[in-house]
Amino acid sequence: MTIKSVKLSDIISPENNPRKAFDDATIQGLAESIEHDGLLQNLVVMQSQGKKYHIISGERRFRVSPELQKRYFN
Repeated sequence: MTIKSVKLSDIISPENNPRKAFDDATIQGLAESIEHDGLLQNLVVMQSQGKKYHIISGERRFRVSPELQKRYFN
């Protein structure tokens, strides 16, 4: 296992994710939790073709990341 920083734009949601529905309220709650406590668990990804990475674990954290990125880095 290697720890590496990866751009959000290089991460792809897997098509075979067993979780198909993501409730906006729970995603917003997760955003608030991360905003308050920080990201307590990293995303786990696997490199696929080229420079893209597929999510192994942490799709909800991935889905909230662009919103948090906008709040703090734009």
